Amino acid sequence: QRSSFGSKSFSSHRQVEEEKTETPEPPKPQTFGEKLVVFGVALRGMALLPRFAPAAQLLRFAGVGPMAVGAVVSLYELGGWPLVLAVPGSVGFAVSASVLTEKKLEEQLKEEVQRRLSEAPIPKELLELASAKLSNFETNRCKLEASYQAEDGPTWHLEVRAERRSFPCQWEVTQIQVKSGSKAPVTEQTSLPPQTRHWNPHQDMLKWSTVWSEPKIAMAPH
Repeated sequence: QRSSFGSKSFSSHRQVEEEKTETPEPPKPQTFGEKLVVFGVALRGMALLPRFAPAAQLLRFAGVGPMAVGAVVSLYELGGWPLVLAVPGSVGFAVSASVLTEKKLEEQLKEEVQRRLSEAPIPKELLELASAKLSNFETNRCKLEASYQAEDGPTWHLEVRAERRSFPCQWEVTQIQVKSGSKAPVTEQTSLPPQTRHWNPHQDMLKWSTVWSEPKIAMAPH
């Protein structure tokens, strides 16, 4: 009888322990920050519904505020003010590092262009590229342009195209063109060149010819 009683008490104790382990924990309540984020997402989601089409733009704009405030509140709830202040500091550091890296890559590209054109029959003033404009016209593709107007002489224009695999890889020059423009005769100033975007009626029309090109290609004067 004692053994049966002991086995029953042991089995009941084990059953109680299994019930405790199998009992699921209650779901963690949402924080105030999470609720704000969900509310902002809900507002932007309502803008996608046809019934709210007249106020779609207002709903999309109204959802941004709760989402932003909710993200900041969630950061504060997780780590307090140190975490809240660390995020913009990290973003600012990353942006600054990216800007400095881009500037360094631009300087390297200009130095490479100056090296390649050091023996070209062009004015040295055209190679002063400190103030030359570098513009990105496609992802990881850029264009560098510079101009020089000689006194009582032709107008020079430099155009360089380069590309890279991804940031922060170095720019690789793919094309260099140096053109010389001289005042066109009056008989040839009857029409604008193709794809003219900006035109000044008081400015002389120039006739351009390619002086230097890499890679070497045969180009007709225009």
